Amino acid sequence: MVTPLSRSTLRTVRRVWAARMGMELRDLRRPGVQHVEWFGSDVTVILRLGDAIVVAGPDAALDALRELSEPMLLDEPALLRALVGLDPVLIGAARLSYADSSMRSVAPGTPRTRRASTADVEDVLSRCTLAEQDESGLREMGVRCVAPDAAGRAAAAAGHEVWEDEMAHLGVAVAVDQRGRGLAQEVASSAAISALDSSPVLQWRSSVTNRASARTADRLGFREMGAQIAVDLRRR
Repeated sequence: MVTPLSRSTLRTVRRVWAARMGMELRDLRRPGVQHVEWFGSDVTVILRLGDAIVVAGPDAALDALRELSEPMLLDEPALLRALVGLDPVLIGAARLSYADSSMRSVAPGTPRTRRASTADVEDVLSRCTLAEQDESGLREMGVRCVAPDAAGRAAAAAGHEVWEDEMAHLGVAVAVDQRGRGLAQEVASSAAISALDSSPVLQWRSSVTNRASARTADRLGFREMGAQIAVDLRRR
């Protein structure tokens, strides 16, 4: 049985995202669609958290999207068609999942992992696609660990960065030649336990096309709560 997220965890998630989206927390608590103008921005972001949907971006993008229904706002082709006059390019679409200290019983960590050096992380990332490197976000994370292969070479890496001093955003990558061995769950478990020492809430963001990442999050006890779509508007 999956344990639901606590009220405290839900408040933290909404508070962090409200700060990042530039809106009032009370608005993110309301179901339905909210529009937030990002003056001068060349990016549009659609965020769903629970029953709330936030459409953020420049005024021209908000005007183009204002008549879309909630399902269409979260449909990538429909979203791009509505923004066609602004030369949209999809940055990515992701599932958002969350966990808190209750996951310690599911993800107790593992003694095989070790603190990662920059060389370790680069070794793992060099054996991933560019899209996978970007999705992991590991290069921007200050606290990282790796799981070694039988020869001691870094085979998988994970880490976290703290958002708004309250929530740890996790990143994971597994070298393509080391997949299918449970290393993602192993290294992510250690990274999650380490992150919980300083942050009460954890976030896992996985591309909608990366089913392996979503399955790993589920096995570790993360609960899906929302989605995010980001679009680059190339017409300046």
